[in-house]
Amino acid sequence: SAANSSYSATLVGPRHVLIANHYLRPAQLCFSGGDGQVHTFAVQEYSGPLGDYAGYANPPDLAMGLLAEPVPAQTGIRPATILFMGYSVGSSSPYYDLPMLVYGAYAAVGYGKIYSVRDGLFSWGGKYFTYAFDLTTPDRARLQYGDSSSPSFFVTGANGQMYLAGSHFLIYGDAQNSAYGVDTAVPLMLADINRYMANTGYLAQVVTPITARWTNATGTGQWGNAANWSPAVVPADSFPANDDTRPVATTAAVLLDAARAIPGPGPYTVTLGGTAKVTGVSFAPAAGSNGFVIGTGGERLLLGEAGVTNLDDQQQRFDCDITLRSWQRWNVGPGGLKVTGNINLAHSEAYLLVIEGQGTTELTGVVSAVDVGGNAVPGGLSLYGPGKLVLSGPGNTYAGKTFVLGGTLSIGRDEHLGAGPSAFSPDHLTLDGGTLQVRAGTTVSLHQNRGIALGFGGGTIAVDAGQTLTVQGAINGLGDLALRTGDGSGQGTMVLAAPAEHYGLTTVRNATLTLRGTSGAVVNSPWIELYAGRLRLDNSAGNPTAPGGRLPDATPLKFNSAILEVAAHSSGSSETLGDLLVESGENTYWLAASAGSTVLSNGQYLRSPGAVLNFTSSAPLGGANQIRLAGQSTGFIDQGTFVDGMYYAVYSSAGHVRAMTTGAGQHDYATSVTPDRHVRLTATPAAQSSVELKTLTLHGSVNFLLAPGAELTLSEGGLVKSGGGNSLLSGDWLVSPTELVIRAAGTADILNLNTSVLIPGGDGITKCGPETVVLGGFSNLYLGPTTVTDGTLKAGTWAAIPEWSPLVLTGPGKFDLAGFNQTVARVTM
Repeated sequence: SAANSSYSATLVGPRHVLIANHYLRPAQLCFSGGDGQVHTFAVQEYSGPLGDYAGYANPPDLAMGLLAEPVPAQTGIRPATILFMGYSVGSSSPYYDLPMLVYGAYAAVGYGKIYSVRDGLFSWGGKYFTYAFDLTTPDRARLQYGDSSSPSFFVTGANGQMYLAGSHFLIYGDAQNSAYGVDTAVPLMLADINRYMANTGYLAQVVTPITARWTNATGTGQWGNAANWSPAVVPADSFPANDDTRPVATTAAVLLDAARAIPGPGPYTVTLGGTAKVTGVSFAPAAGSNGFVIGTGGERLLLGEAGVTNLDDQQQRFDCDITLRSWQRWNVGPGGLKVTGNINLAHSEAYLLVIEGQGTTELTGVVSAVDVGGNAVPGGLSLYGPGKLVLSGPGNTYAGKTFVLGGTLSIGRDEHLGAGPSAFSPDHLTLDGGTLQVRAGTTVSLHQNRGIALGFGGGTIAVDAGQTLTVQGAINGLGDLALRTGDGSGQGTMVLAAPAEHYGLTTVRNATLTLRGTSGAVVNSPWIELYAGRLRLDNSAGNPTAPGGRLPDATPLKFNSAILEVAAHSSGSSETLGDLLVESGENTYWLAASAGSTVLSNGQYLRSPGAVLNFTSSAPLGGANQIRLAGQSTGFIDQGTFVDGMYYAVYSSAGHVRAMTTGAGQHDYATSVTPDRHVRLTATPAAQSSVELKTLTLHGSVNFLLAPGAELTLSEGGLVKSGGGNSLLSGDWLVSPTELVIRAAGTADILNLNTSVLIPGGDGITKCGPETVVLGGFSNLYLGPTTVTDGTLKAGTWAAIPEWSPLVLTGPGKFDLAGFNQTVARVTM
């Protein structure tokens, strides 16, 4: 319950509260958590149902509120549970459908149903309430004589059982222990509570007392044989005038316990023999159980408020059809649940089915929503908690919303999410802390009216390797969007053919995100982060540039072993992007341009040590096709930035990235050993005395040999092996005053580095490129990390890596000991 002293509220779901005391509307609610702390939560709205009844007091004494975000489970704050035993019948009572909340194990609900609880602390019978106060309750949550500001709950005893009794009572009489009271406003109805909660994918937790245990005493496995139950009565809900479209009057709930059942012909098979009607079905844990199989094709289970609970380690299976006659939650434990029959999410009206727990639920039939009048109604599915829901039937037809509020929802086709809306629905699929998995198989394209909403918890879309998911409806919301590859080896692809308008981060992990069509764009995301992922802006023929660009102009892009690809239109296209932050690994910025003039304008370029970026294009990066960097000074960019894999990148005076080329300019390379120049050798020179170069490129089978006692200094810290073949760099010392980036550029490039490396500062070595560098110098001296972003760094001697240097492997980077022991500070992968 809320800890605020001036009003009373009770949590009935992760985001929903019942609030009393003349419907006060606080902007925040404070709850005491199991961690001993008081937690404050903002209230998003109080637009839920009210506890009003015609002719009774106004303002109402009980209402519902919606918190802005779910209460975290780690706080230990648990929603109250509604214990349910059926509804009041009879038109004279305004107390119809009265819920009771409890933190313990005993309670009941319904007008005229409760006659005593805990030795008579609370008795109820007739139109008026008769009760005795629990003076031992260590809590202010009890009625006070004549106090309309007191909370609306009975709490009995130190065990903390809580009963929601609606709003406050008017007290008549002289003595508290014999007073009679009449509620000034009727309580909220359970159905109204669930209708409101269902809008966000949640429902109140409902439990009901077990009325029958399965024994299978006859060994026949027949549900309809009373001898197979204890007590020996066939369990069945009862309804007024036997009309099961009316609220249930007396509930039946069954427990199937394999440890106490006598195996029948098919050890734990239970045949219904028609339609069975119960409020709840529970499975007890049983060691070594094979699980139950409930029903067969053509049989039906009409299931009520308490739903299904499986706490067993074994999977339970329903082969019958299941029709919901109420909103309900299924609690699926580690054993899981499988339904091969069809599920109907409607009876007298449409309902939401919430599946929770840590197990896997498989639904292989059709999930529909058709009421008793044969009308198609919305219905809905929700997944809550860490478990998994697998939809694998021929296609579902319910027209309502789908919520993934935790765990993983696995689909193989768009129709698994139900029928496509007739008009655009921005939150037809909600991801709030959960994952949508698209299994490998036939390409999946989500309906154009099926919008995706991201809640505060954000959402993940996992596309199995080799699969392509096309999202045709817009993505919106405040949460983050993460795309990753699901099961399998390789990458999955998501094609966004509609705007992603969410305000959270966008992250791509080991997957491909393609922005395509006239409106495929990320519109509001403040960061785009790529981790071994590919972001593809597809402006090719048939996919003209989206109005305003594919990405927000000021949004930074963070690279971690990632690829940014821009597929230009044949007539040319322009795009403005934010800062380029190259954090780790081998990264590529690829402009795919065949003709026309394409200009890509970027923000600032920032590269972290140990990371590299390669600019490349299918056409020359020249006057027509340009990649521009804001604030970049003219000339050599740095030793970890390349063009076309093997050339150092420079920023030209014309304002675009291009490859370093031969010529007279100070930032072009020399073709012979020339001090204080970038040098690119295509032939082996004579042995060199000590010399200082800016960078050195060995192209082809070219060696660089130092005379005895000589050292090579690379003032800009860059060493490239390109053009194929083996190259040798040998001598006493290779000195770099900064991070030394060594690149084996091509697939057939091998560089043998038989010189000791000295880096006087705190930097280290970064090995990049797809091929091999052999670190063969003894007594290498540097303090920074030895990073491998791609290809192989191979030891050529003992202690090739200094023992105080960490070894960092990113992306596909590998380190080969080659039979030489190494001691390193630590290994990070």
